[in-house]
Order: sequence, then C-alpha cells, then structure tokens
Amino acid sequence: MGGTDDSGGTDTGGSPSTPSDPDLGGGTIDNGGTTDTGGSIGAGDPSPVTGGTDPSVDPEAGADPADEAVSPAAAARSRSESAKTRKAEHAAASAAAKALAYDKKLKHIILRHIREFQSSCRGIGGAAYSDCIGQGLQKVASKIPATETFSAMKRNLSKAGGKMRSIAKRYADKSAPRVKKNGQTFVVVKKEAIAIAAKQAQDVFAGLKRSSFDPLEARSIT
Repeated sequence: MGGTDDSGGTDTGGSPSTPSDPDLGGGTIDNGGTTDTGGSIGAGDPSPVTGGTDPSVDPEAGADPADEAVSPAAAARSRSESAKTRKAEHAAASAAAKALAYDKKLKHIILRHIREFQSSCRGIGGAAYSDCIGQGLQKVASKIPATETFSAMKRNLSKAGGKMRSIAKRYADKSAPRVKKNGQTFVVVKKEAIAIAAKQAQDVFAGLKRSSFDPLEARSIT
C-alpha cells in the first residue's frame, strides 16, 4: 500500500506560499489652498522684475527620466517577465493542488488497511488480539513514506504497535501454542488476563487515533 507518524515510496511536493494581493487603501488628497503669485515691489526699487527666465528652473538640467517614453525593448522585457511570473505562479498552484490530493488519497489508503487488519484480528479471538493489532499497526507504519506530512503518523503507528505487542508479551500464556494466520504468528494472552490486556490495548489505540487522525477519520476505525 502507499501510505502517514506525516506519504513506502512516493514523494510529494510541498505546498508553496501564495503572495497576497496588496491592500490598496483609499484616501483624500488635499490639493486645495491659496498660492501667492503676486507681490509688491518696494518703493525706490531701481530694477523691478517684469519678465525673463524663471530662476527656479535650471536650463542645464536634463529631462526627468520618468517622462521619457519606455523603449520597445524594455516593454518587451517587462511583458516577458510578467509572463514568466504568471507561469511560475500557475505551476506552484498546480503542484500544491496535486500534493493535497495525494495526501488525501494516501490517508484513505492507510485507514482502509487499518480496518482490514482489525477485521482479520477479530477473527482470531481475544487471546491473540493485542499482538495481532500490534503487528498490523507496525506493518502499515513500515509502508508509510517518511515525508513531512506523514512522518508523525508513521512514527505514531509504529510506536502504538510496539506498545500493543508489549501488552501481549506481558500477559502471555507461555504454556499455550501461538496462533498462526496468514503466515503470521501471534502471542496468546492468558485467559485470566484477556480482559485487562484488551483494555490496555484499547487505551493505546484511542491515543493513536487522537494523535494521528481527525474525529471523522477516527470514527472509521475502532
């Protein structure tokens, strides 16, 4: 199976960040007011200004670069860069969507495999149930890819499986033969310890569901 302790053998891409649109705030520009364009020439001024060149303007200064027309080559480069940016953004969004779809599909596969081995373990009886569930969880964990999304689930399943197998060994009936099914061998718990072993295994599994699955997913496995 393909597979989550966050996808063995298939690698998934990560989810790129999407830049947000700039927030263009509104506002009012105050361009009112009065401009003093005249004035008085003092009495006795021998040379009143009656015309000529505005002294505030430097005749040697060049034209404002912002006022110059954009060359065709520069415009073409700008369009090319814009096209490249749009293409990169589209590729990133497409990769993110594919990664999300893959993660969702893999999660369903993991849950399906857990349900399948749970059903099989119930069929062998309560005495071997803890060891059977433990081995099943570890088998599923071994097939989950150790990606960023699923490495935690992989670790959690493997750890929970180990705890369940330890419960079986703690209460094992060493005088009873082990149960065999589908090429696997399971430890048998003593009859007087079946109930307590089952309760402890149930607690471990409940913790696994809380740590690795959302409530809706957790309801699909027992």
